[in-house]
Amino acid sequence: METVNLMTAFSQWFESQTPRPYKTWCRTNLEDKLPEMNDKYVESFNHDLFNLDLDNLQNEMAKIKNNLANRKNTAFEDYNERAAHRAPHAIINKHYMQFLQTYVSTFADLHDKVVNDLLSEKAESDYTDTEGECVKRLVNVYERKSKLRTAAIKIHEVICSVCGFNFEETYGNRGKDYIDIHHIVPLSEANIRSVNPATDLVPVCANCHRMIHRFKENVLSIDDMKKILTKSNRLAQR
Repeated sequence: METVNLMTAFSQWFESQTPRPYKTWCRTNLEDKLPEMNDKYVESFNHDLFNLDLDNLQNEMAKIKNNLANRKNTAFEDYNERAAHRAPHAIINKHYMQFLQTYVSTFADLHDKVVNDLLSEKAESDYTDTEGECVKRLVNVYERKSKLRTAAIKIHEVICSVCGFNFEETYGNRGKDYIDIHHIVPLSEANIRSVNPATDLVPVCANCHRMIHRFKENVLSIDDMKKILTKSNRLAQR
């Protein structure tokens, strides 16, 4: 099961959208309170508010909604009753569900684009097969990759982490929502089954991505690439 953790994304969204009564509370409490709220929710329902299954986002959202509707006599409700102004319930039941609804709906649209991008990239390779078998095989092989890529774009957006390139700014609508996604730890070296899009994946443009992986015995880090660009820019200014 591949998961995406939405705590940071929600925190950033909430801070930008939070209603006036929560402004001060949000600045001083949100970072500590969200994990605390989640702990009480997990204790009550044996389910995580923020760490969601990428394959079942709709079901995950429905489960959270149902759990919140049946929170009476739970640790989460007790925690909520003791909190000032019942902030936990208001934040999770109203604002987080609003955020989640938007995230899930836009994830589906973006995922369709990502799948098409991946299939287009593979169509340029030397792989040959009958059309039906080729498409079926590619969809199976890249289903996991496409969902992780979609989640990474939702979290990090589509600006290159190395050089700041944005495809849409240069190519208009044709470049909208497009970016390569780089595994910070190469898949060939990673001895793990689970990938966290928030911490293990970063967006990079095609040029930077090729340079990162150009020599398989010396795969560069994002910081390595930034140093190369910084040095190159200094030389160009002389």
